[in-house]
Amino acid sequence: DYAEVLTYGTDPTSTDTDEDGMSDSWELANNLNPLGDDAAGDADADGLTNVQELGHGTNPQNADPDGDGLNDYAEVVTYGTNPFAADSDGDGLNDYAEAVALGTNPWSSDTDADGLPDKWEV
Repeated sequence: DYAEVLTYGTDPTSTDTDEDGMSDSWELANNLNPLGDDAAGDADADGLTNVQELGHGTNPQNADPDGDGLNDYAEVVTYGTNPFAADSDGDGLNDYAEAVALGTNPWSSDTDADGLPDKWEV
């Protein structure tokens, strides 16, 4: 309680001092402001709001945690891929290559179901 009041200025009787839908502890852990409503902000400019990042379990300070070239918004909204795995289907082609560059399915290692892996065919 001491640190909450004196260090952070947050309310020790509330888990969400600013009532923005994100707990004080999560906001502090992710370099957000527990004293101001920043739920609609987009700290990493990836297209997901801070509160959406909380809901998806992604980091509001890192637009592309798996480094595959797709930001969090593209991963969870556009393509439905795993923002924490550069290659959601494990076929050796990263999600960006499959979804954007090659047009293959990032959730299927054999997009055309011909028995040959996408990685062999591209």
